[in-house]
Amino acid sequence: TRFRQLHDVQAPGPELEGMARLTEQQLREDTATVEISPSQTSSGVLEFEVGVRNLTGHKFPTGYPARRAWLHVRVLDDSGQPLFESGALSPEGAIIGNDNDTDSLAFEPHYETIEQNDQVVIYESILGDAESRPTTGLLSAVKYLKDNRLLPRGFEKRTADPQIGAFGGPATDDTFGDGGDRVRYRIAISAGRRAARIE
Repeated sequence: TRFRQLHDVQAPGPELEGMARLTEQQLREDTATVEISPSQTSSGVLEFEVGVRNLTGHKFPTGYPARRAWLHVRVLDDSGQPLFESGALSPEGAIIGNDNDTDSLAFEPHYETIEQNDQVVIYESILGDAESRPTTGLLSAVKYLKDNRLLPRGFEKRTADPQIGAFGGPATDDTFGDGGDRVRYRIAISAGRRAARIE
């Protein structure tokens, strides 16, 4: 309601506030869930899975191809110090490890397994031009180079029309499909340190 006069908004304030609360509730409760499996450590390697379920009725995220969702995963020791972190944001707001932020002709691949800090799971669509270079220009885009946006429930990627399927790594990833994705994390832990918490 703060900018209602500037934008000549005619709807009453209480209705705007109510819609804002419903939108926040939808984003918080009806968009996606994230679950971390119980972890195991063997020979200094910590393993666990992160499962993401798409609760929407469409690919997530949807809309213009610049939209993306990603996993920010941290493993902390007993004192709360990070042993591992993937998907953190830089002070400038960039996703640390995203290849496309450092090279406009590259993009972060789809991962089934994450083993290093500079690997990050980013759910997004990457469009390509006629020379297979990444582009955000809709008029120059002729194909998908990557589309690992989370699929809605009931979407069968193997029989979907090629124009709306999963492109790149998710096409052959057996843990990516109907309604979600599971990503395995395999992290080497330094001797003498212990993973106490996964966020």
